[in-house]
Order: sequence, then C-alpha cells, then structure tokens
Amino acid sequence: MKCTKCGQDNIDGSRYCNSCGSSLTGSSEDANVFPTIEVKPITGLDLSKGQDFGKRYKIIGEIGRGGMGFVFKALDKELNQVVALKIIRPELSSEPRIVERFKRELILAREITHENVIRIHDIGEEENVKYLSMSYIEGRNLKEYLSTSETIEIENFYNIIEQVSNALIAAHAKGVIHRDLKPSNIMIDQNGHVYVMDFGIAKSIETISITQDGSMIGTPEYMSPEQAQGMKVDNRSDIYSLGIIMYEMLTGKPPFQADTLMGLAHKHINERPILPTKIRSHIPKALEDCILKCLQKKPQDRYKTAQELLDDIQKIPAGKFKKPFMRRWKIALLSLCGIIIILALAPSYLSRIGKQKIDASSKQPKIADDKGIGMPSKTQWKNSIAVLPFKNSSPDKNQEYLCEGITEQIITNLTHIKDLKVIAQTSVMKYQNTTKDMRMIGKELGVAHILEGSVQKSSARIRVTAKLIQVADGFYMWSDVYDKELKDVFALQDEVSQAIAESLKVTFSGNAKKIIDTKRPRNVDAFEYYLKAKHIAYNQFLVSNKQGDFEKALEYANKAIVIDPDYAIGYAVFVNLYELHYILDGDEKDIELMLKYAEKAYQLNPDIPETSIALGWALSRKNEYDRAFPYFKKALELNPNNSDTNDWFGDFTVQLGLYDQAFDFYQKALELNPLHVSSYIYRGFAYLQTGEPRKAIADFQKLLEIQPENSFGLSGLARAYILLKDFKAADIFLSKAEKLKSTDSVASSNRSLYFAAQGMRKEALSLHPDATVYAQLHMNNEAIKLIQESINKSPDTYSYLSLLHNPLYDNLRNDPSFQAIIELQKKKYNENQKKYSLN
Repeated sequence: MKCTKCGQDNIDGSRYCNSCGSSLTGSSEDANVFPTIEVKPITGLDLSKGQDFGKRYKIIGEIGRGGMGFVFKALDKELNQVVALKIIRPELSSEPRIVERFKRELILAREITHENVIRIHDIGEEENVKYLSMSYIEGRNLKEYLSTSETIEIENFYNIIEQVSNALIAAHAKGVIHRDLKPSNIMIDQNGHVYVMDFGIAKSIETISITQDGSMIGTPEYMSPEQAQGMKVDNRSDIYSLGIIMYEMLTGKPPFQADTLMGLAHKHINERPILPTKIRSHIPKALEDCILKCLQKKPQDRYKTAQELLDDIQKIPAGKFKKPFMRRWKIALLSLCGIIIILALAPSYLSRIGKQKIDASSKQPKIADDKGIGMPSKTQWKNSIAVLPFKNSSPDKNQEYLCEGITEQIITNLTHIKDLKVIAQTSVMKYQNTTKDMRMIGKELGVAHILEGSVQKSSARIRVTAKLIQVADGFYMWSDVYDKELKDVFALQDEVSQAIAESLKVTFSGNAKKIIDTKRPRNVDAFEYYLKAKHIAYNQFLVSNKQGDFEKALEYANKAIVIDPDYAIGYAVFVNLYELHYILDGDEKDIELMLKYAEKAYQLNPDIPETSIALGWALSRKNEYDRAFPYFKKALELNPNNSDTNDWFGDFTVQLGLYDQAFDFYQKALELNPLHVSSYIYRGFAYLQTGEPRKAIADFQKLLEIQPENSFGLSGLARAYILLKDFKAADIFLSKAEKLKSTDSVASSNRSLYFAAQGMRKEALSLHPDATVYAQLHMNNEAIKLIQESINKSPDTYSYLSLLHNPLYDNLRNDPSFQAIIELQKKKYNENQKKYSLN
C-alpha cells in the first residue's frame, strides 16, 4: 500500500505510513489514533461515600475513572469483603460492542488463574448500570509508584518484572493477550505482591476479533508498532509493552514521547530508543540488551515468549546490580524520604538480602530510658537534649534551607559539650512539623530536654525564637527571642547554644570555641549558598534523581567558595554532593572528585572534624581504609560525640572482625542517633557472628519498628531463631521473606540453613548450601574447604571471633584443619587490633 503523501510502500492492511506516519485510509477518524471519551458523572445514581449500590454493595470511595466508566472501592455486604467495583457509564450500556467488551473481561480473566492476575468475583447489573466486582488491592499502581520516585531500586525492579512476566506467561498459555499493558494496570500491594489487571480489552487468539474495523486498542506510550498500525497482534505485542515499562522503570521516562498521538505512533513504528545506559549509566549492559530485544520493531525479532524474557533476566548475576555502598547517615535520611536502600555489608551473607516487610503485630522493643539501646552506656552523660527542626515562620516559604541550617549548627555546637548527649539531626528530622506530645518525643529519643524554635527571615534581618522544654513535666526552662541582622547569624547560634549550656549546667570543652569559630566563612552569603546546596541535594535531587537538581546544588556550592575561597566546609560539601551523585548514578568520576574536594578542604583547615571526616569518607570510597583510618581517628579526637564518626568506626571494625570494639562504637552511635537504621543492622549481624542471638533479636526488632519494609530485619530474625533452635519462629520469618520474593538466592540460603539445622540433609543440599549448612550437616571437609577458599580471596572474611563463638561452627571444632584456620585468623585479629587501635 503506497502512501499518497510520501510515496512510501507499506504492508497491505497498514493504517499509517511507516515513513511519515500519515493515515493510509484517508478517513478523518484516523486523525486521532486513540479516540477519547469525556468522562461525565453517572447520572441517576448516588455513588458517594456511604451510599448503597443495589442491595449488595456499599460505596467506600472512588478509586479512579476512565473512558468506559468508574472504579469504586466498596463493601460486599454478602461476603463482608472489600472489593473494587468497575461500573460502565449508563450511556455506554446501550452500546453492544462496549457491553461485549465488558462481558469478555470477566470471561477472559476467569480463564487465567494465577496469583499475579487480579481475581474477578462477579458481573451484574443494577438500575440498568452494568458492573464488575473484583479483588480490591490495598496498595498503589506502578504509575503512582514511579511518580513518587522517578526511577526504581534494582531489587524492586526484579521483584516487579518477575511477577508481571509470570502473569503474562499464565495469560498467554490460555491464548489471552493483554493488549493494554501499562504501569497503571500493574498493582503492587503493601507486601510487594504484584497483580496485573484490566484484561477488558484483551483479545483471545482463538476467538473472532471484536475490532473488525481495524481500530486500535491500547495506550499510546506502551503500544507495539503492530498495534499502532492496526494490525493483528499476538503475545509478542505484550512483550513489547513490557519492554517499554522496564525502560521507564530504570530511566524514569518511556522511550518514545511526542506532542501528538500520530507522532507517538510514528515513533513506535520507525524510531529506535535512546540506549538506557545513556540515561542511567549504572544499568547493567545485559539488562539493557534484554530491554532492547523486547523493543524490536518486528515481532519476530523479539522474545517469542515471556518465559524466554524471564529466563534471560534471571541469568544476569545479582551481584552486578548492587547499589554502591553508601554513607550510613544518608540511609536514615533516605528512609525519611520513603526510599529504602540496600547496603553492601561486609559478610557475604548480608550482601544477598533483599527488602521485605514484617507484620506490624510483631513484638518490638521501645526506647525506655536515657541509656540507649541494647546494652548499658559506657559514656556517663550528665544531661541530654534533642534539638527539633526549627519551623519556618517567614512569609517566604522557601526559607526551609535556613531553618535546617540553624538546626544543624546548634546541634553541631552542642556536640562539643563532652557530657551532653545531643541527638543527631537525622533522628530529629522525623519530627519536622510534628504535633506529637513533647513527652512522647523525649521518650522515643531517650532525652530529658527538647529545644524547639522558629526562624523568620525578612530581607537582611532574622528573628529566631527558641524554647527549652523539660520532658518530664513540660516545664519551660528557658525561652528567648533573638532579633539580629542576617550577617550576625553565627553569633545568634552561639548565644542560643550558650544559653542551653547554662540552663543544663554543662560547659563546652576547652577547644570548642576555636573549632566552632574557624569553620565559619568570612561572608554570610557563602553560608547561605552552602545551606542551599545541601537543601537541594537532600530534599530535591535525592528524591528526583534529576541531573538538573544535582547541577543546581553544585551551582550553589560553587557560589559559596567563589565568595569565600578559604571556606573549608564549603569545599567539604562537594564531597557530600558527589558521593550522593555516585550512589544514585554510579559515575566513577564522582569518586575522584570527592577526593579532590576533600583534600582541598583538609588543606584549608585540618583542625575541624568536618574536613577529617570528608577526607576519611573519600578514601573509604576508594577502599583505602588504611589511609582513611587516621583521619577518622582525628575526627573522633576533635569531637568524640559525633554520631557519624562513631558509626563509621563501628562499620570499619566489623569489617575487620573486631566485634568487641564495634559494639562500643555502635552503642554510642545509637545513643546519639537512636533512629539510625544501619547501626542496628551491622550490630545485629555482629551479635549473630559472635553467638549472641538474643541481643541480635532486640536490634532487628528495633530496626523493623523504625523501618518495617527492611529485609535485614526479617533475615536477621530468622537466623537468630535458627541459632536458638526455635524453628517455628524461624519458619515464620523465612516464610514472610519467601512470600515477598526478595531474591531467590536469599530465600534459598536461609531455607537451606533452616533445613540443615534440623538434619534435613536432602532438602538443605538441594538449595544454596554455604559453610554453615555443611557444618550443620557434619560435612566437615566441604565446610572447611569453603571457609579456606574465602579466606584466600579476602583474609578478613570468617573472622576469628566469629569462628570462635558462632555456634553454627560447633561441629567443626574438633577438626585439626578448622583449628588451624582459627589460629591463622587469631593472628590476623591480633594484627588488626594493634594496627587500628585508638590508643
């Protein structure tokens, strides 16, 4: 068929030109490939909240609406069950073709019985309005999910795509093609279970098509080239749509976009997508190849089946997709933004754990006193305080950066009081704009006093109101209003800090004033730009992952050091920015830039803890721990009450197997930052390694109290209960993890140990046995061989204290080879103790 506009030859039956996208039929109907229907209210029916729909259903609320009608959340009074009601608009009920499509949704969907396909309950009619009832999913669709995070964590990506693929495999086996697969048709419940819905426009291969006129069914952004041409489709059309979805999940946008529907159809038919790795460099090449194969223009060049696609994806080694190891204090901040981060923990077992959710009914410990979590404090605090985020009272609501900066600076100032426990900013940010009772906040944070305040900025002046509250009785110990020029903001912060110290009867350490004074810029404008850079980085770029937001943060940071070229902390903030960019984008150049700015910051002012921490982080990112150690040691000497430095030393000593030292650092870190997720993770697994499962359980339960959707808690609890030989409890947590499908290797490894600990040899060996599994099964040679191979690759694996105290190795203790390994690791342990001593 020749195009009358450009002369291009096209396949017979095509409705649009492959070259210019023009209509080949000449019909005016074809000007808009995807006709839309105005969605008007349903007349003659009261479907507001609380109203009955017929005798059986009570409306709870509207879920959504589209061209065919509305979807409501409703109570099925007969079954006493919440359902979703899809209702055809009355004016369409007289259209035979629309009614036929609606009926076929039930018929086709009932053909597919699968856990990843939404279940249809009933079809009926009330007051001449046809409806369909189906399972109601408490959660959100993938479109909503992506709208809040733009791109998706790789662990979640695999979890979702595996389940969508399984749904398509089941549907295609029944001869059912979805034909409108898109993010809004993929539901994700609160446990991470995925459901594919809306088979209402599906076309059975074995039935006569309803669309005899060649009209196209589907959604433009996700439509295959053959759909865009009105041609016959098969299951490979769904595979194309799934490729579009995968592309969008990993890059943040679909591959084809246009201002008109005709233009979009033309791109599907003719244009090749931009390579995903050009948009997000951390996407693995093997995964990119899978996506591009799905997006081939000719169906015969794509995967033949969804099973083939899934098989290829599952062949890609999981280890290649891990997000880079990130700074611990960022994890707490990410949690506040609703983003869950998977850590690359030192023991190989930790690095394989995905994220899941625990039942809210689980017993979880509370912070009950001022001593912190898990063990008695070794630090004798004379008093304690939490500085809540200062509220923005300015007419300009874009002054949040200043409120955050003043909060941070007061906290930092107070940490220089040796005997005062000051809660870290990452823990207090949870209470921004809170209405919670001060006594409850004090109990949760384990403090005796709370500072709250507000900031009002007008032109070149600033007013700060501050109140110091005694948690026990709500008594206002002190309050004041500070009205100053903005250039005097540093003096204002000092006055507030000094007033707090006097009220609490504590004093600053001898060198505190010098450290506080020397870290400040000469010009307050540099300070403002520094604060704006941090605010945009952690409140915008962290959430959006948009390069434009990152560049804006860099722009402000650069302005700070242009105004004051000797502003050491102004250079140190670049370390934060480039590390965050590396974590989200994976660009190796960022690590070199981190080191460049860290070295400059330290050169300008080596006598403040911030520059030592910056240089320590940059060297750690390059895995140069020996070089990093002295800088962290110096930071700890300059300010022993910095929670980040204590947490870093905890992580560092765990990786070296120095668990006894790590426990002290984590204890102090958690006293200062009691909502810090990663400290509980590391310390919990350290307890497991040293044979203290009950202490591990307390940490993992606290972790899940803070962050319910965290697989470390589930996996840690399962292992702890295996150590205690409480196999019923272990099975509960293993089953939750398996149901939530983090990764197959994780579930298999845990279950393998579960079977082995009960002597179920065949079952254990059929999964993923490791050295602990072989040891439990008395397969000593195999266990020792694995341990020795790991130590040969990395001497700090299988640490001395773990081999000595972990009960999972008890069956090996009389073996001379195992005893020789223990002696070897003991020497390494003693070397590390001497090498990394703080004395």
